[in-house]
Amino acid sequence: MPINTDTLNTVVDLVNQIATEIVHAQAESDAGLIPSFCMVGELAEVADSSPFLEAAKMVHQTVDQRLDVETTWDAPTLQQVQDFINWAQIAISQVNSGAEPFPFESSVAPEPNSEEVSPSATPSVEDANELKKLADEVDILLELIQKKTWNSSRNFKAKPSIISSRLRSPCLR
Repeated sequence: MPINTDTLNTVVDLVNQIATEIVHAQAESDAGLIPSFCMVGELAEVADSSPFLEAAKMVHQTVDQRLDVETTWDAPTLQQVQDFINWAQIAISQVNSGAEPFPFESSVAPEPNSEEVSPSATPSVEDANELKKLADEVDILLELIQKKTWNSSRNFKAKPSIISSRLRSPCLR
């Protein structure tokens, strides 16, 4: 897919800036981490539908996840950014020659998806028992409220059927 010249020039500038930022970066240091994160994010915004878009999004997400945990580089995150820079420089040459760049692949294995259910996330028997106890306590509280309402309804001469039907309402459960 053809890429607009202005977009390609912006991509080239951002890739070069990111490469400059990570020259002195190393694991357990913060050198270039925040600027690289910002520039990869900017690259993802300007890349539009170019071949650089998905790669920039992937790298931006990886660095973002790292920043959620720590404000220093770790070896896998730094390696993925370096892989991205190497890939982007080759991809830019391919785009300039009219060829379609090959897809970005990092040498770093992706982190497991945090949204996947792990075995430890499945409810245990203890959790099920706690939920049952909680449900029983809610039933007891509803009975007490119903009795209290019944007693106070005598003072207001309200019909018990109206009060009890309101207590059985699905909104209250």
